[in-house]
Amino acid sequence: MDGPAPFSFAGETPARGRERWRCPVDFSVCFYLGSSSLLLLVYDRTFLALFHLAAIVGLMRLRALALKSSAAPALRLVHAWHAPASLLAINQEIGYMNRLVWEGRYFDDLVMGWEQALFGTSPAVWLSEAAGWYWFSEYLHLCYMLWWIFIPALGLPLYLTGRRREFETFLAACVNALFLCYLCQTFFPVEGPRELFPPLDERLRGPMWALCHWIMERGAAVGTAFPSGHVTLSLVMLACAWRWQRRAYWLLLPIATGTILATVYCRFHYAVDGLAGLWAAAVAYGWLGPVLLERLRDSAKSSSDSTSTWRV
Repeated sequence: MDGPAPFSFAGETPARGRERWRCPVDFSVCFYLGSSSLLLLVYDRTFLALFHLAAIVGLMRLRALALKSSAAPALRLVHAWHAPASLLAINQEIGYMNRLVWEGRYFDDLVMGWEQALFGTSPAVWLSEAAGWYWFSEYLHLCYMLWWIFIPALGLPLYLTGRRREFETFLAACVNALFLCYLCQTFFPVEGPRELFPPLDERLRGPMWALCHWIMERGAAVGTAFPSGHVTLSLVMLACAWRWQRRAYWLLLPIATGTILATVYCRFHYAVDGLAGLWAAAVAYGWLGPVLLERLRDSAKSSSDSTSTWRV
């Protein structure tokens, strides 16, 4: 007896995949790449703009092939997970994009002024001095490095158990949240305390501190502190986990909490960056995730009903 195709969602037969799998992440990636292409054209970076446009064409071709009833399982797998993988590449170009727009101008002076007005001090300095424990510092630096596990940690259980709608909604919320951060970081670049403040006291530096800073020095894009993508993704992941995977929520809560605290404690972000990350998470989870997906589903359903009526 035939069952669902490997890597297809439970309750979804391959024959109906084209009508039912309206993965909004595809459109999110295309919108971001299209927007960045326009920006690159404005600044006469034609080759890079064409590269982005070619990526859009490739993605839509991948989508068309993956939604066919005869699509290979591996192709469906690539289509399902292309967006989280693309985030790694897109993140690396943000520093280039904001330098293109602002020619190396950063707005840390404004953000530090906001912090002074809100808190009367710098939370990035105050927090590490108030909680100056070696083990605490090491744990927070470890959490800061683990934030990229959040998407697969919750996405894989949803994907492997065939919870198609939840999986698509989760990916849409996460990807749109980070794209929102990337757009802000392009037009309002902020370096963050790591570039301007002295490092943590030597007694708070251990192997995790060294590894974290080694990664940041080699892989972090400059000018991407505001809003904090770490805070944004942590909050979106927790909201989705609470809704669909309560066990995963409790398992990931200590890491996500540590990640949020680490942004300020480890002097990678200002506290205001975290507040902006809270805003981005609220927008992404409350509107760009579930609401966007439901609109696409309604549109697909209306189109399907209209086609059925004409056929009758």
